[in-house]
Amino acid sequence: MDRLGAALRQAAERGDWDALAAADAATAALLRERQARGAEAGDAAALARLRAAHAHAQRRCAEAAADAGRRLLELSRRQDAVRGYAAAGEGA
Repeated sequence: MDRLGAALRQAAERGDWDALAAADAATAALLRERQARGAEAGDAAALARLRAAHAHAQRRCAEAAADAGRRLLELSRRQDAVRGYAAAGEGA
């Protein structure tokens, strides 16, 4: 579990979205399995760390998606401005 948590954190920090998706899917499956079986007392701390890593990875992914959206919006605005400038130049 600790290894999976470390993989989640590393993939999130590196921005390796394919690795993050794979680790996230494995984490979700493990958490469901452990919950269905009932976690033992020794597993509680490891599960808590894994849940925290899972939440961190999801936040990092959401932040990266929002950042990508902002960059795409800015590129679109610049492209529209260039088109407007070109159209104004043709009309002059």
